[in-house]
Amino acid sequence: MVLSKLYIWISHFFKSVIDVYDKSFLSHIIGSICSFFGQKYHDSFFANQLKNHAPARDKIQNSLTFGIVSCPFAFLKNFYLKNEDKIEKSKSQSRILAFFHNAKNIPVRQLGLIFVCISLGMLLGVVAFADTDFLNIFLPIVILVSGLMMLLSAQSVSCVLKNSLLFKYIRSLLFINSCAEENSAPYSIPLFKTVCVFSFLLSFSLCIASPYAVVIALFICSLIPALILKPARCVYLMVFCAPLLPTMANALLVAFTLFVYLLHMAFGKDTQYRPSSFAVVILAFLLFSFLSALFSITPKSSVAVFAMYFVFTLSFVLVSNIIKDKAEWKTTAALFVLSSFAVSLYGIIQNYTLDTTTQSWVDPTMFSDITTRVYSTLANPNVLGQFLILTVPVTFACIIYILKQKGKKSTLLGYMAFALVSVICLAFTWSRSAWVGVVMAVVILLCLNDKRWIALCIAGVFVLPLVLPESILARLTSIGNTNDTSTTYRIAVWKSSVNMIRDYPLCGIGLGSDAFLTMYRRYALSGAEFALHAHNFYLQWIADMGVWGLVIFISIILTAYSLISSFRNKRTLMYYVSIGFGCAVVGYLFQGLAETQWYNYRMVLVFWICMAIIQSASDIDAKEALKDD
Repeated sequence: MVLSKLYIWISHFFKSVIDVYDKSFLSHIIGSICSFFGQKYHDSFFANQLKNHAPARDKIQNSLTFGIVSCPFAFLKNFYLKNEDKIEKSKSQSRILAFFHNAKNIPVRQLGLIFVCISLGMLLGVVAFADTDFLNIFLPIVILVSGLMMLLSAQSVSCVLKNSLLFKYIRSLLFINSCAEENSAPYSIPLFKTVCVFSFLLSFSLCIASPYAVVIALFICSLIPALILKPARCVYLMVFCAPLLPTMANALLVAFTLFVYLLHMAFGKDTQYRPSSFAVVILAFLLFSFLSALFSITPKSSVAVFAMYFVFTLSFVLVSNIIKDKAEWKTTAALFVLSSFAVSLYGIIQNYTLDTTTQSWVDPTMFSDITTRVYSTLANPNVLGQFLILTVPVTFACIIYILKQKGKKSTLLGYMAFALVSVICLAFTWSRSAWVGVVMAVVILLCLNDKRWIALCIAGVFVLPLVLPESILARLTSIGNTNDTSTTYRIAVWKSSVNMIRDYPLCGIGLGSDAFLTMYRRYALSGAEFALHAHNFYLQWIADMGVWGLVIFISIILTAYSLISSFRNKRTLMYYVSIGFGCAVVGYLFQGLAETQWYNYRMVLVFWICMAIIQSASDIDAKEALKDD
C-alpha cells in the first residue's frame, strides 16, 4: 500500500514538472535544436551508410565461404530429411520423451514421496558414511520437511505453479504473458515404486562423498533432460550464468548448448542454421585471431586464448539461431537483466562483508577513505564496471518500455529495483570510467526516447556536484589527475604500448597476457615495469592482431548499429532493448579508453551474447515486417 502511494506520488510529481517544462520557452528552443540536428543526421551520408552497412543475407548464404562453414549443419539436416519418418515415429513412441514432455503434469504428491525417500536415504547415509554435524543433518531434514509438505497437495506441478503468486510475478518479470493450457491432464510417473526405491538407494550411496553431492547429482539429473528437450533453455541458462560461473564452466555450458543444438538439427525439423549479418566479420575475427595465435611470440598460451575466443564466439551463433520467436527473445533479454541483478546484489553484500581488497586497486594517498572495491563474481572491480555498463542501460530500456506500454506496476517496480541495486553496486566498484560510461549510456538512452530529458540532464550537470557524496566527487574529479598513481601508471603503459605497436603494426605480437607481458618488458618505462595488458581496448586490439584487429572490432560495432537502425516496429520491447544495447556500447567504447575489456574471458562471452540478442531481435523484427507486408 505504501509503495503504491509512493509510486503514484512520484508519477504525479514528474508529470507536473514535465507539463510545466512542455509549456516553457526553453522546451521550444531545445525541441527546435533537436529537430534540426535530427533531420540533418537522418539525411546524412553516414546515417544512410550505417543503415545499409550489414551485408545482405542472401549474398552471404550463396557464398562459397558460407557453404564451407555450414557444411556440418547441412550434413545433419540432410541426415534428418533422409530419415524423417523413422525419427518422428521413434520420438512419438519414446516413453522417455513422453515423460519429460509431461513432467509438469506430475502430481505434487508423487514428487513429495520421492523427496521423502531421498531424504531418508541421505539421513541413513550421513549416519553410515558422513560426519553427523549440523550442516550434514540440516540438508536432508529440509528435503524431508519439503517432501512432507508436498504430500498435502493433490494438484499437478503446473497447477501449483499457475496458482502461485510468486511464479506469476516471475513470469511478468520475464515478460511471459500467459501459461499454456495444453497437456494439462494428470500424468503419473511410470514404475513409481521402482523410482522411489532407486531414489533411496542413490541418495544413500552418494552420501559416501557428501550429502551435498546428492543434491548436485539430482539437480543435474533433472536439469540435463530438460535442457536437451528444448535448446532455448540452454540459451537461457547460458545468458543468466555468463557472469556468475567460472570461465571453464561457461565454456562447458556453451559446448553443451552446441551439442543440444546439433542434436536437434539431426533429429528435428524445426532447427535450422541461418547466416547472420555478423557472419563476415566473425569469420574475419576468428581467422585473424587464429593467425595471431599461430605466429605469436608465445604460441602455446596464445592458442589457448584463441580456443576461448572460438568457444565464446560460438555463443553468438547459438543464441542468434536458437532464439527465433518473440516470447523466447523476451525471456532471454529479461534473464540478461536478472543476471545483472544477481551479480549486483552479491556485490552490495560483498561491500559490507569485505575487510579490505587489493590495495593496488586504489591510491591510498589520494583516497584513504576507500578501503574496499567490490568485484562480485567477476574478480576485478573494473571488470564488474564493464559488465554493468552493458546491463544498466538495458535495464533502463525495459523500464522505459513498461512505462510507455503502461505495463503492470509490480513489474515496473521490479525493474526499478533491479536498476537501483545495479547502480548502488556500480558506486561500490569505485570505477571512474564505468561511472562515466554508464551515465553517458543512460543519458543518451533517455534523450533518444524523449527530448525533454535533455534539459533535465543539463540541469543535472550543475546539481549533481551539490548532492553527490564528497568521496564520489573526489573520485570523479581525479580523472586525468597525474598525482593519482593509477593515472600515471596507465599513461606509462600506453606510451610503452604505442612504442610496441610501432614495431609490430600489421601482425601484432599475439593473443593473451603472456605474449603482451613478454614483449612489454622490452618497452616498459620506469614506474610501470609490469603490465598484463595495455589498459586501453583499442591499443590492445592492435597489439594482439595488428591494425586489422582494430578494423575488425570497429566493423563488429558498425554491424550492430546497422541492425539497430534498421528496425521497423519501434514500439516493441525488442526495439527498446536494442536501443539500450546501442547506448550501452557507447559507454563500453568510452571505458575502452582506460581499460582492456577482454582481459577477463567472461566479458568476451557477455559481449557476444549482447551482439546475438541484437541480431536475434533484428531477425524477428524483419520476419514480422514481412508478415505485415
